Amino acid sequence: MNRSLPILACLALAMTNPADAAEDKLTISTGAWVGYGALYLARDLGYFKEKGLDVEFLQLDDAMALGSMLVSGKIEGSAAEVDVILATRKSVCSKAVVALDDSAGADALVATNDITSLSQLKGKEIAVYRPAQPKIFFSYILRKAGLTKDDITELDMLPPDAASAFMAGRVPVAVTFEPSVTFIADAHKGHVLFDSSQAPGLIADFIYMRCDIIEKRRADVQILVDSVLKADEYIKTNQPQAYEIMRKYVGGFLDNADQFAHAAKGVTYYDRTKNVPFMGTLEHPGTAMQTVDFIYDVWGPIVPRYSYADLFDPSFLSQ
Repeated sequence: MNRSLPILACLALAMTNPADAAEDKLTISTGAWVGYGALYLARDLGYFKEKGLDVEFLQLDDAMALGSMLVSGKIEGSAAEVDVILATRKSVCSKAVVALDDSAGADALVATNDITSLSQLKGKEIAVYRPAQPKIFFSYILRKAGLTKDDITELDMLPPDAASAFMAGRVPVAVTFEPSVTFIADAHKGHVLFDSSQAPGLIADFIYMRCDIIEKRRADVQILVDSVLKADEYIKTNQPQAYEIMRKYVGGFLDNADQFAHAAKGVTYYDRTKNVPFMGTLEHPGTAMQTVDFIYDVWGPIVPRYSYADLFDPSFLSQ
């Protein structure tokens, strides 16, 4: 997920020849989101290397660069939400091969203490990143509140910037995610008015790969998927050690494993047993398609409608 990827801008990007990419490794874009920790954990524990696979993670704040690199073939895949798959699908064929996590409280709408109900959002300035997943989440919140975008004033900010603006008192409401939510709570600057635990399944992250890579390098993609799922098992049995490793890469400004553990409470890491029903099969699509349907409902005609088979390849979970 890169979680800051601008969705609509990706639709206009042109694709160059994917063959220009290096064939000796997989380069995957990521962001500073706690749900991506299993990727770095698998790398640092040597799971990729022991199977002969070189994996590089490219973590950039330049969202335009990440989008253009996927479309141009300069990266083989990305950790991202399903809305990114939908937005880039017109320019480059890519499919989700494994679910990484589901936000179960780690995405949140934070508000000043005087705002105690969703109805009080009316007339407020709200910092939210318009083109990406935060906007999908915020659209869900507005519906719960019985409000429309005309009832509020949106200030377009990346989630970390939205959190900073909220901390500085420049906005009364912001949509952001961990580790920023924990930082705000620890600073006693406001409170969580609504979080993703109240919207189960809406914010799920996947590893999605270009279709040409899935076709030509299936063995490498299988190693990638198996290694990440193995890291998920390590998290269950060695949580303090796992969180200390993960914190270094996706913990932002969190100082220790205990703080990361607090942030990770809002994330459900998807092991194989959670992946199978969520991803489903070609014959019986999983519940992940419910998220796709909601995004289509929010976006309307902005993007073409794609089938389950266009967006997901669950075959790597059956190995």
